[in-house]
Amino acid sequence: MEILNFPGADQPAPKKKKPARAILGIGIIAAVAALSSTLAANININSGPVEFGQGVAQTVSCGDSEVPIIVTPSSSFTNSDSGAFAMSSITLSDIPDACNGKVFTIKVYDNNSSTPLTLGNLDGTDTSALVWWANGWQPDGSNSATRENEAAVYFPGSDWLCFNGESDCYNNTYAVETAYYGNSDVASHSFKLNLPTPIDATRVYKITLETQDDSSALNIWGDNWGFYQEWWN
Repeated sequence: MEILNFPGADQPAPKKKKPARAILGIGIIAAVAALSSTLAANININSGPVEFGQGVAQTVSCGDSEVPIIVTPSSSFTNSDSGAFAMSSITLSDIPDACNGKVFTIKVYDNNSSTPLTLGNLDGTDTSALVWWANGWQPDGSNSATRENEAAVYFPGSDWLCFNGESDCYNNTYAVETAYYGNSDVASHSFKLNLPTPIDATRVYKITLETQDDSSALNIWGDNWGFYQEWWN
């Protein structure tokens, strides 16, 4: 499902791990001046244009129905040689209970290719992120329920898994933030995906979002397991 259209728009990480349960500097004036033209690039989403940092309502398929959620792409200023804004995170909020246990596949595209943009280079080239929204989900006949607001993210290109409790999964920060550990300002029934490598905001043209069931077909870490099995073990 295509949800966000933007007109106009690698780094190594530590060893993979099993779950444990800007400076703006001198360029701050230039950054503020560029805010309206760069950070606030229009995003066409069905009904009309919005801006980075502004949540947009979108329907997704969860279970037997289409349900609404809020999608918010965010960008930050990178204090490099020339200085630029880059999309650094994507937040999904107001996630309904119908989506508990579902996996959200997130991809980002420019306006020139059908190949997704690179989200990071952890142990390979990652062009998609799979976020498991656990949030109290318990499969039929399983051992126990996950906790409220729990989540995890998996990057298939690198075979890299991070649970929301891991504070240093990459870039010395959380890969996916939720209200579960109280370590961020993310609201309940929401998750924030921090991209391994922020993407130049001028390149981002659209974001796509798909949902699927958690299952062993995901083959995380080559275990023939899905998210829940990795969580339990």
